[in-house]
Amino acid sequence: MTDLAIVGGQVIDPGRGIDARLGVAVTDGHVAALGDVGPAAETIDATGLVLLPGLVDLHTHLYHGVSHYGIDPDANCLRRGVTTAVDAGSSGAQTFPGFRRYVIEGAKTRIFAFLHVAVQGMITSLVGELEDLRWASPAQAVGREVLRQGGPGHPVGEAARTVADVEQNPARPGAGHVRVQAAI
Repeated sequence: MTDLAIVGGQVIDPGRGIDARLGVAVTDGHVAALGDVGPAAETIDATGLVLLPGLVDLHTHLYHGVSHYGIDPDANCLRRGVTTAVDAGSSGAQTFPGFRRYVIEGAKTRIFAFLHVAVQGMITSLVGELEDLRWASPAQAVGREVLRQGGPGHPVGEAARTVADVEQNPARPGAGHVRVQAAI
């Protein structure tokens, strides 16, 4: 017997080519089966509703309490079906350790982060983070050790808001390929 059966809903999963009225069986918090799901400890009638796999939001600001744009990831993502979110540069090389510790590690939402080229990230609306280009440090952003590790909770690139060309000069040889997001 499964923990939860969601029945009567329209299941849409473009990645698997599914668009059909199917039951969804959930066991231990994970989808266990689609179709005739059989008996369950709890059943939810989803007639007239659409069921989707977890959505991905590719541009968020999740450094709640630090970045002026920051929102709480679980309250604002999971409740809307977003299970994976990409933070678009709220933290920089010098503020990322706090972002990882206080936001990413405690969130149920799976979070990836673009690292801002400004060392402080986006911490205030009073002054643009790159109005003074001395705050820009591609070397620190690329040189951050966690950049090479990848995976949830680690930066996947640099985000720049006002700099068109971001120098990709790794701090040490073999630092690997760096994906750069530039929003001008």
